[in-house]
Amino acid sequence: MFKKQSKEIKRENLSFTVDAATDTVEQMKRYATSHHAIDGQWHFLTGDQAAIYSLARKSFFILKPAEAVNQGDVGSDFIHTNNFVLVDQKRRIRGYYDGTSKSEVNTLIEDIKRLEKE
Repeated sequence: MFKKQSKEIKRENLSFTVDAATDTVEQMKRYATSHHAIDGQWHFLTGDQAAIYSLARKSFFILKPAEAVNQGDVGSDFIHTNNFVLVDQKRRIRGYYDGTSKSEVNTLIEDIKRLEKE
């Protein structure tokens, strides 16, 4: 999906670490470079682990509501999903997509295009 993103598109990708103790700013920069991230569009974020986990649970609701009851790490300190969360410019969640599913990633790309026209 990131390979399809051009520098002209007005969107940003945020990737949050699941291991803030290991993933320093320098480590995240190396990761971004190795994945050819477009500077200013794909951000690799680290910081206080408790704050990151709280953000994932309370702001992005990273576990899909319909799937939350089936997740083994609910209530633990560790959060890791394959989900992309589409958030609009008003910070509203517009959708959840399984990043390991080609059809869901294609749906995400179409939803991004639709959102850019709004």
